[in-house]
Amino acid sequence: MLHLSRNTVRGILREPQGVQTPAHPVNEVTQQQLTEVYARAKGNAVRMAQILADEYKLHPPYSTLTRWVRQAELRQPPKRSGEYHFEPGQEMQHDTSPHKMEVAGKSITAQCAGLTLAYSRRLFIWYYPRFTRFEAKDFLLRAAQFMDGTCPLCVIDNTSVILAGGAGPDAVFAPEMAAFARALGFKFMAHRVNDPDRKARIERPFAWVEDNFPAGAQF
Repeated sequence: MLHLSRNTVRGILREPQGVQTPAHPVNEVTQQQLTEVYARAKGNAVRMAQILADEYKLHPPYSTLTRWVRQAELRQPPKRSGEYHFEPGQEMQHDTSPHKMEVAGKSITAQCAGLTLAYSRRLFIWYYPRFTRFEAKDFLLRAAQFMDGTCPLCVIDNTSVILAGGAGPDAVFAPEMAAFARALGFKFMAHRVNDPDRKARIERPFAWVEDNFPAGAQF
């Protein structure tokens, strides 16, 4: 009736009637530690909890840690850029993003290739040491196999890996890449220059993957 979760109701019922446990604000020393750990973990609360436990012997509950982050104003709410609506099977989006990773004790920049279905947002990623047309073909084939098919349209940016010239509506796709796409049952479409929001379905997951997979991890 109150539209509250079961855990919230249970927590309220556990408290003495009319009494709530005060939420203690984060102190200055802890806030300094949070600022440093937040930057290292790239804002990922799970990684932050691991670092705080290993290096500072702090073991705050997850809800307390996220409240500290809010109180310290370390995380700014995202701004909406607009809306796009897609039908099932209408479109997929592809892009790459460089991610810093620690491999065998050495910091490297790996290319994270991603492809997502615009309607369901099902996501496939694969890391490469570089991303040329050879890696692009390998990735697109793996993605099509993972998705068990393709959408008729794949939106990309104006990367020279797939384009032979031009940009946006005037883009000229490299013949070998266009032929490879046809073999997999789709065609490319390059969005307008300086309009990355047109493929926001794949832009946003890169930040999520970077903050949750390589952040604070060693391989």
